[in-house]
Amino acid sequence: MLQEFPPAANDASDWNGYRELLGETLCQVGQSKDGLALLDLALAAAEQNGDHPNAPWLARLRAVKGLCTAAAGDRATALRNAAQARAAFTAQPGVSPYYKAPLFKLERALGLRLPAV
Repeated sequence: MLQEFPPAANDASDWNGYRELLGETLCQVGQSKDGLALLDLALAAAEQNGDHPNAPWLARLRAVKGLCTAAAGDRATALRNAAQARAAFTAQPGVSPYYKAPLFKLERALGLRLPAV
């Protein structure tokens, strides 16, 4: 259903949010290849926009990508994504649990035992 209703406007931020949501959704239903392609586009756009590396939404996006890469069997990339997300949350420990949830799930999936951030 989500694929049938892309953003109507040609607004970059609408499209980036759409790519994030659709990419995450595709990953959750086992379509890792398509999901990762969209997540990579969303990450590239955030980095190109100059979003701060510790931005909570960017850290969450990296953790979501890590979950998808882990599910696709790419442990090395998943570990890299987890480390990047954790670094952002360590720098900003007061961030809402909403943003941190994918990181905790990723770290459990990777068998990592790290203190809460």
